Amino acid sequence: MRLYPLVTLLLGFLMTFGQLACFNDDDIDTTLASDCIITNLTLGTLNRYLLTKNAAGEDSTYRVTVTGSIYPMSIDHFKRPGYNCDGRIWNRDSLPYGTDITKVTFSAINATGGYMIRSLTTGRDTAFVSTDSTDFSLPRMVTVFGADGVSQRSYEVCVLVHKQEGDSMNWQRVAQPNKLLSSMTNLRAVAQNGILTLYGLQGTETKAVRIPYTAKTVAPQTEWTTKTLTNLLPQTIQHGQDGKLLALNADHQILSSTDGLAWTALGSSLTPTTLLAGGETCMQALNDGEFLSSVDGLAWTTVANDEPALAPKTDSIVSVCVPAGNNDGQEVFVAVEQRKGRVNVWRRTVDVKGGEEYPWIRIPAAETNQYNCPTLRDASIFRYDGATWMTGLTQDGQPAPLYASHDNGRTWIPEKIKLPVPFALGTYQVVATTDEHHFIWYINATSGEIWRGRHFRLGWKEN
Repeated sequence: MRLYPLVTLLLGFLMTFGQLACFNDDDIDTTLASDCIITNLTLGTLNRYLLTKNAAGEDSTYRVTVTGSIYPMSIDHFKRPGYNCDGRIWNRDSLPYGTDITKVTFSAINATGGYMIRSLTTGRDTAFVSTDSTDFSLPRMVTVFGADGVSQRSYEVCVLVHKQEGDSMNWQRVAQPNKLLSSMTNLRAVAQNGILTLYGLQGTETKAVRIPYTAKTVAPQTEWTTKTLTNLLPQTIQHGQDGKLLALNADHQILSSTDGLAWTALGSSLTPTTLLAGGETCMQALNDGEFLSSVDGLAWTTVANDEPALAPKTDSIVSVCVPAGNNDGQEVFVAVEQRKGRVNVWRRTVDVKGGEEYPWIRIPAAETNQYNCPTLRDASIFRYDGATWMTGLTQDGQPAPLYASHDNGRTWIPEKIKLPVPFALGTYQVVATTDEHHFIWYINATSGEIWRGRHFRLGWKEN
């Protein structure tokens, strides 16, 4: 390696110093920066107030804290039509319900230039200190000033908070009670493609009450229609593949429908005891204590089960198909049989790609499990919010809670959601289902009352 003589380095230093020393004050560029931009805004720790009840049963509030930094603030630096500012800052993920945004602090504000906030009372710019509690119940204007004393950029800063508790539900009664429902038995409810259809027997005839709906509204009663269907057992109706419906007639022949009104026989040689739910790849059935499966409703194969002696042998069974939450390549069938005051829960996993064959297994009740499947009368089972839900009547004929099973049949936990207000009559015949807009429909046929409600959180997704 070549070493430079020390004297050469010293000469270079002296020449550089000498050139700098030649400049006077008039030669130095004193232009100040015009940058004025916010590069980061991070919420601090906020207070959240929730409602509870004290020991006396009276309403009371308690405080918890919210870590604001996990709700990042988005920054749009460009002027958009409709905004009286140069940019906008807001949190895309709203803060939890009950968060106090009248006293907001920030853990970090990064800006090139000084910044001030417009007063809500005087309309003048005032000091904006990140650690001070600032009222953001309304959007606030924050202005960044460049060091040149001329340049500036204004931002509308919004701190958004949910106006509803995500897992709460608001029930709405649909129109006036429908007296026709009180004369119907063996009820089944199906909601899809903007139509709720209530199937049931009126004497020996099968009736279908059709109620149009959207995500926002339900059609008035003047637009409801009632059809008479021939030779259809309403309690056997199941969802099939590709949005079709399946059912049995009085001879237990398998029928199929695309609209829920026109039913045609599939032509299958099988006349099963009862139908079970259909899934993406196949449909399930029971016949004389055997589980069967089919991909087209024509050819059926027997499916093994782990306890043949306890296989369901009656049609007092409800079933549903739920995609497995931990594996997109599987779907899960859950069937619940209520027999002589006892409950049997069955489950089958189906590999959508067809690579594995799984039997039906029985999930026994455990003495140590406080969330065993409940014993219900007139049970309805449905898929909701990625889980298996069930409701019906208790053994003494009262409306049962909504139960949710997030593990496909092993545990059934009563939901905190309360049912609609007490019905007008003391006897009940209930049926429930869900629709494509995340609503739960709850019907008491005895009084003719129809309700629908959904988790507020699922409504946010819909909107």
